[in-house]
Amino acid sequence: MKGKAPGVDKLTEMITAAVVQVLQQELEQVKALCLLNMEKLQDMVNVLRRRIVETERSSSQETTRLTEEVVRLHRNIVDIENKAGHFTQVNDSKYNQLWQLNTDTARALLDKVSDGSSTGIQTELCWTRSNTIVQSLGITSEEIFLGIPITAASYPVCCSKSPWAVRPVCESTKFPRLSSFFAKF
Repeated sequence: MKGKAPGVDKLTEMITAAVVQVLQQELEQVKALCLLNMEKLQDMVNVLRRRIVETERSSSQETTRLTEEVVRLHRNIVDIENKAGHFTQVNDSKYNQLWQLNTDTARALLDKVSDGSSTGIQTELCWTRSNTIVQSLGITSEEIFLGIPITAASYPVCCSKSPWAVRPVCESTKFPRLSSFFAKF
């Protein structure tokens, strides 16, 4: 060993041993850090798995609850529709009964008005083109004729000796009694 100092080999061995020791310590620290990170990651994976299970369970429960609520609301809607149909039928029936009662009353009153023997008005009536009688009763022509729209010029009104008498169309024009006119409705 020519050219080497006597203590250099020993010094090199000591430096090499110190470097190896430092590297081993760093390796142990890296291993410990990796193990710590692996444990943290494993804990996170376990937490995420538990959350997934809880989320699936809660979403399943929420879906079941919402489905039951939709079914309940649907039953309520069907029940309300049935009740509305029943009330519509009852309302229509009462309306038709009231309509029939009013029609019968109107016919009776018109018969009484048009009957010459009980009111002193002639049996054969002369007609005009006015709806003064209808206006004086406070009802529209449409209400009398069961919803059929008419105008005042379309149907003449009685004018003979009646307090509602207005311009006669013709003194010789004679029409049948009102009851026979309304009988066709």
